[in-house]
Amino acid sequence: MRTVVWAIGGVALGVVYVLLVGILDVQIIGARAGAVFDLNNELVAVTSPSIPVFQMLATASLSGLVFYVVTIGVWKRSARIRVSTGAGFVVAVISLVIWSFAIAPVVVPLGGASPKGIAIGWEGWVQKGGANPAVHVLIILVLGAHLRFWSTLSSKDFDTMENLSKRNE
Repeated sequence: MRTVVWAIGGVALGVVYVLLVGILDVQIIGARAGAVFDLNNELVAVTSPSIPVFQMLATASLSGLVFYVVTIGVWKRSARIRVSTGAGFVVAVISLVIWSFAIAPVVVPLGGASPKGIAIGWEGWVQKGGANPAVHVLIILVLGAHLRFWSTLSSKDFDTMENLSKRNE
C-alpha cells in the first residue's frame, strides 16, 4: 500500500513539474517577444523585449529540485519505494510529453496558414511544458539514476523485494 502512495506521489510530482515548467516557458516566450501573459496565457500587456533571466533560473532550479526529490530524496527508502516513486514520475512526465506533442499546433508548409500562439490555460502549460527540453533531460537523468540503481541490485535483492511484496499483500 505504501508503494502505491509513493507512486501516486511520483505521478503528482511529475504533473506539477510539467505544468510549472509550462507556466515558466509561457512567461519566457512572452518576455522575449515583449508580451506579458497572465496565468490563463492571454496577452495582457505589451512591453519591450527582455531576457527572462528569472524564469530561466526558476526552470533550472525547479528541475534540480525535482531531480533531487525523485532520486536522492528517496534514496534511503526501501527499494520498492524508490522504484515506485521514480516510475510514477517518469510515466506521468512521458505521458504529458506525448500529450503535449499531440495537442501542439500543426505547421502547414509553404503558403498555408499555420496556427500560432499558445493554448489557453492548463492546455497551454502542458503544450509548452511537455515540449521544453529541460523536461526531456530530466526524464533521461531520472531514468539513468534509476537504471544505475537497478544495475547494482543482485538477484538476492530481487528475491527480498518479491518476498516483501507477497508479505504486504
